[in-house]
Amino acid sequence: MKRVVPILVGIIFVIIGVFMFISGRNEIKKCTEEAVGTVVDIKEEMSTDSDGFDSYTYYPVIEYKVGDRIVTKQSKIGSNPSKYGINDKVDILYNPNNVEEYIIKGDKSSILFSALFVSLGTIAFVAGIIKRY
Repeated sequence: MKRVVPILVGIIFVIIGVFMFISGRNEIKKCTEEAVGTVVDIKEEMSTDSDGFDSYTYYPVIEYKVGDRIVTKQSKIGSNPSKYGINDKVDILYNPNNVEEYIIKGDKSSILFSALFVSLGTIAFVAGIIKRY
């Protein structure tokens, strides 16, 4: 029974990682139009872990122009410390069918997170299989 937990955790992490990778690739495929955006705000989100430790994630709010329309939208990807400052210029790719959907050009965060989940899941899975009691 003790072997089952890391195996299941490993499988779940691998599935999540693969889903994140596919989702990220699909978003990249949809976002084909380029624009230059400006960071107009940084949103701070606090979370508290089970030990009561507070951590912060900073999400840039980016404004960009598509035709005559000005779009202002918070990024889905945050960091600590913030990668951006107010008035920073960023190259973005947006979805021409939904101009509020964008990615920051060159940002590989979603791919790195998916690789991390797959790696951790694989390690847990293998550890569950080879662990001897």
